[in-house]
Amino acid sequence: MRLSCAILVIVLLIGSSSRAEVAPSKQVEAAKTNNLGTALMNQQLLEQAAAKFAAAYQLDPALVRAQVNRGIALVYLQKILEAKEALDQAAALDPKDPHIWYALGIANRIEAQYPQALENFQKAAALDPDDADTRYFLGSVYLELHQPEQALTEFQTALKINPIHPSAQFGLAKVLQRLGRREEAATAFHRFETINQEKIGSPLAHTY
Repeated sequence: MRLSCAILVIVLLIGSSSRAEVAPSKQVEAAKTNNLGTALMNQQLLEQAAAKFAAAYQLDPALVRAQVNRGIALVYLQKILEAKEALDQAAALDPKDPHIWYALGIANRIEAQYPQALENFQKAAALDPDDADTRYFLGSVYLELHQPEQALTEFQTALKINPIHPSAQFGLAKVLQRLGRREEAATAFHRFETINQEKIGSPLAHTY
């Protein structure tokens, strides 16, 4: 599962009893503003998208998705401190959303904060164990932490979920090489080259 900025169902927002303190008109406006931010993200207009998500969240503070989306946009913009602040606030409101932990893991990884990245990717995996990208990133972080056996397990899990995941395939080859399993590593590298050359795998998602 990928994290893309969510298109919100306005009918559900209006009917939510948890948002009784926000006028229905503002709930609708907030949802529309969030959706506009999504469209801007899809056009790679990241600054504008982040501003729309911030406006949506200000209109309806119960609309946690808008704050998550803002955090994602800020990660793309490499504004990591602001991104983590937004995502931490979202996590306090909705800790069961795997998108939040995944995006925080990406932010930590960008800053080479590998123990924190590991913790956040583990939280994302606990909530959504069948996401191949999360498993790949877990493997990559374990490699950075010099834990190749754990990395091997995660790359293998990612490939069970998605057998043509190019990044996980390359990670598998790399860790097998590091473990001294040369023949298996050569086979894994060959498999990676096939996936890469034939362009049969999906691009790695840096957002969930």
